[in-house]
Amino acid sequence: MKSQFMHVELYSREEPAKKTINKSKNLNHQSDVRTTTVGGVLSEMKREEGFTSHLEQVNAPQVLYGSIDALERSIERYEAEYKTTDKNGKEKKLRKDACILLAGVVSLDRADEEIWDEYKTKSIEYLKNKYGENLKCVVEHTDETNPHFHFYVVGNKDQDLNLLHDGKLAVSKLAKEDKKKLHQTAYTEAMIKFQDDFYTKVSNKFGLSRTGEEPRERYKSRPDYLRFKKRQETALNILANLEEFEKKELKKAKQAGFNVGIKNFDETNFFRKLDWRVKRIKKEKDDEIKKLSDENDNLNIDKSNLQHELDMSKIELSDAYSQRNEASRKNSVYIDKVNALKKENKLLLPYKDKFDLKLQQEKEPLQAEVKELTSENTNLKNENSELKKENLDFKEFILGVKNHYGSKFQEWYEEVFNPKTKTKPKF
Repeated sequence: MKSQFMHVELYSREEPAKKTINKSKNLNHQSDVRTTTVGGVLSEMKREEGFTSHLEQVNAPQVLYGSIDALERSIERYEAEYKTTDKNGKEKKLRKDACILLAGVVSLDRADEEIWDEYKTKSIEYLKNKYGENLKCVVEHTDETNPHFHFYVVGNKDQDLNLLHDGKLAVSKLAKEDKKKLHQTAYTEAMIKFQDDFYTKVSNKFGLSRTGEEPRERYKSRPDYLRFKKRQETALNILANLEEFEKKELKKAKQAGFNVGIKNFDETNFFRKLDWRVKRIKKEKDDEIKKLSDENDNLNIDKSNLQHELDMSKIELSDAYSQRNEASRKNSVYIDKVNALKKENKLLLPYKDKFDLKLQQEKEPLQAEVKELTSENTNLKNENSELKKENLDFKEFILGVKNHYGSKFQEWYEEVFNPKTKTKPKF
């Protein structure tokens, strides 16, 4: 198992003037440019032409969370809507070199690929909890050496994106009069704390170490890391050349020593040559005995390990037999219960047929009655509808007459209808 690798960086539309970037016009040498601006980061992520020269084969990015379109819209909206305030309190738009995107990468060594699926799931859960709705997109690349994914965070119009970066947030909390050294200390401590938090909540659960032999957290940016790698490769080449030189010199020294030994041997008397030969044979035999003894020790160790594995296999086999027997017993009980239920069901079938027949016999008159009541209800509804219509027609007629006679309507009504009751209608 190797160490965790997690890195975050802030990006702007244009590089700040104070930064020195090797902006080569050759698209095959854009390793710095493609990773130092928002456009470059997004183009590399989307595997656009001119930003994949470091790859032998290009695969389409796999979106694990959010969407690339939503990410780009969020960046544009943040750039357009977020305003800064100068010392006079006047609102100003963001500068071209202002940070508008926080991007990071989570990676594993190829040797740990078997845990990658679960590891990336837990890592994305961590990022969701940390950044909430500010986490816009997570993209996996499958065309590079080690398994990894990139994540992208964007602020809203009321958020300073810098404050979503742990190091920048820690610096912002310091008073303006604090020295620059304290700012750097606060930044470093905050990023260490961020890495520790990710390790505690994610990486530690997979047996990864906190730091490795070559932790990239020490470098502020990818260009710094790439320059370190270049220096490292140069040093390794020098070391390789030095080793080759040492091999050649050692070969020369051995040859010179061999020639001296031959000369000394030729000048030595018979008894000294014999003594030398006996000692040489004894040493060879001692070396052979030691080798055989070591092999025997290794064989004993292997035997012990095999015996242990055999004993464990016997225990596991015994447990498997016990589990099989228990499963067989439970299965037998289950089969007996099923057979009993089948038998009981068979006995109940005649009663079911009788019940269905009786139910049908009782249902038929009820259905006829329901049909009759439904028909009667329909007739009543029709009759009621007709009466409502007649009532409306009568009201319209009375209103027409009333409008025609005006104040003489009551006299007309008494004359026409000649009511015998003392109660007179009022209209």
